[in-house]
Order: sequence, then structure tokens, then C-alpha cells
Amino acid sequence: MNDSPLKKSNDSYTQNLYKLELENSYTCVEVLHDSPTGRTEKVIDSAGATHIRKYLPLSDGVLSTAAQLISIDSPHLARLENFYLFGDKVVLIIQYIEGMTLREYINTVGPLSLSQTMSLLSGVFTGVELLHALLPTPLIHRDINPNNIIINKGNAYLIDFGIARTYDSTQQADTHNWGTKGYIAPEQIGYGKSVPQSDIYSLAASVLFALTGDDATLNIEASLSQSTLPEPIKNVIRKATSISSAERYQTVREFQEALKGALISLGPQSAHAFPPP
Repeated sequence: MNDSPLKKSNDSYTQNLYKLELENSYTCVEVLHDSPTGRTEKVIDSAGATHIRKYLPLSDGVLSTAAQLISIDSPHLARLENFYLFGDKVVLIIQYIEGMTLREYINTVGPLSLSQTMSLLSGVFTGVELLHALLPTPLIHRDINPNNIIINKGNAYLIDFGIARTYDSTQQADTHNWGTKGYIAPEQIGYGKSVPQSDIYSLAASVLFALTGDDATLNIEASLSQSTLPEPIKNVIRKATSISSAERYQTVREFQEALKGALISLGPQSAHAFPPP
């Protein structure tokens, strides 16, 4: 459908016909999410291949973020295959990745050890590191949580870039407070603007979920206090989820290295899952 002759025309009427043709080339088989902030569908194309179609309000940064996302080809990130304007919505066509969410996986197998968690989520760490290294500006996912990580054959993939945005050093605060309770950094809910360290906060909360099977609360220190995790792990999670983004690990690699340090300090103990309180 991307090779349609209608696409090559600069005429607005023909371009609208192309968008309608593109829109009708997908058939919705399941509505995954529907709210005032957007709609997400599982769709199939004319060849029978499955994709995710996401409708987003046309707001600041959506088109520039999509333009940046479509250039990314990583085995650890759901690929943006196409995007277009349709009415007052931006439509994203995204690679569909089969598998269980991290939440479903942990609910099935139980909490993991630190070594298991680091091995399982290594691809997500790599994917987020790639986003933050993009030029000319980093891309911030802003909604990393156990529902947006897919597990397939022992590999983890980061999905759902619906509220991702490019980093804007001139912006004083986020225009919308979007994210997932327990995984959203304080600056995303009225205390500043999203920065790459916002994703590190969310990554740390997701690691905590994999280790305990429990969602973090908005007061993540309370969640840590109630857990039976060894102190070296708690200390790494504590720093990664500091209230101030400046006090967190500044890069994904730095956070990953701190987890490796905790792993080494625990020795053989780190190979076993930690019992619930």
C-alpha cells in the first residue's frame, strides 16, 4: 500500500484519497485500548499480516516524534512501520510482537532473581539506551512499565511509543501528565519536564516488579521498605528512583553497571529469586 500511485501526488485531494486507501487497507480484529487520549487496535493488512494501529490526538511533538521513530530499526523495539494524518488524528502503524507482557510472564512464573531479571531485560536496556542516544535530540519513551514490555522466547521487547517525545531542553514542564501509576517519574506528574532519567526511573520500577511480582507505589521507598530484597539491590533501585532526576543514574549504562555491581556483591545468592515478605 505504501507504493500506491496516489502517494506520489502533491495534490491535497489525491493525498486524502491515499490516506483513505491506506486506512481501509487494514481491518481491525481487536480493540486493545480506547480512551479520550487515543485508541489502539490489533489489525491485519490485505496480505493477512498483523500490526498495531494507534490513533493519537494531533498535539505538540507527535509528528516530530513519529518522524524520529520511523528511522529506528532495532531488534529490541517495536518498529514504527508507517504514520499519517487522518482527520484530527495521527495514525501509527506499528510492528506487532507476539508474546506475553512482562506482567503476564511474572504472574505465570513468579518473581525472578537479579541475574534472571538482568538477562531477560537486557534487550530493553539496549533499546532504551538507543533511544536516548538519538541525534539531534534523545527520545524519551515516558511509559516503560510491565505492560509495555513483551516477552517472547526468552527475549524482551519494548512496545507502545504513544506518549514518547523528543527531549526539549527549552521546555519547563510537560504539557500533559501521562504515564502509568507506580512507574511514572515525579517530573512527569507536575514536578518538571520529562528527561532521559525519567525512563531510568521507570526501568528501575519495572526491574523491581520483576524481582518482587508487586507493583511499586507512588512512594517507591515504601515499596522497597516492605520488600525482602537484599540491601545492595534496594540501594541501586533507590538511587535510580530518586525524586530528583539529577540524583539518579544519568544513563542506562550507568544503571545497568550498578545492577551488575549488586549482582557481584551478592555472589551465589543473586542466582535465586527472593522470597516475598
